[in-house]
Amino acid sequence: MDELLRTAHEGQILRRGIRAAIIARRTPANRACSNQLLGHERAIVSAIPGTTRDTIAETANIRGLPVVFIDTAGLREARDEIELEGVRRSRQTLEQAELLLLVFDAAEPLTEADRRSLAEFAGKKRILVRNKIDLPAQLRFPPGLQGPVVGVSCLTGQGIELLKDAIKELVWSGRSRPRCCKS
Repeated sequence: MDELLRTAHEGQILRRGIRAAIIARRTPANRACSNQLLGHERAIVSAIPGTTRDTIAETANIRGLPVVFIDTAGLREARDEIELEGVRRSRQTLEQAELLLLVFDAAEPLTEADRRSLAEFAGKKRILVRNKIDLPAQLRFPPGLQGPVVGVSCLTGQGIELLKDAIKELVWSGRSRPRCCKS
């Protein structure tokens, strides 16, 4: 019975894929990460605050696994009605995702907002992504955090293959399952 359940989960993953939400304190970081994982520029990357207000979803083949990457508008204090809807959609996406990619700026120390994200999503299956590894390192995670840590440069693509490996490992290890098949 266990073998049947295990292969049923694998079959479901291969048919439907895994929903992976990408979130960062600054939206350009998750947009750039999403573009690197997809292998093309799907999302516009802008440093202008408040320009990203919606989610973008696209499926990519990651080491033979269909992964639906959902690039979120982020979590922040909304300044207007449209931004409030973007934050609401981000929260809904994060709730429904089977896997989170939490993107942090490796060139900056951990902020209070970063600490809140780490605490808020402590119970979710996640990968901690250290972006900007091509710059001098300032980021230090507290010891004992759940989830693998992978360093990348979303500008150059450095480390993206390691991130793909970490996604595959987390999914096939049984620690991340499609919503319809969780036991």
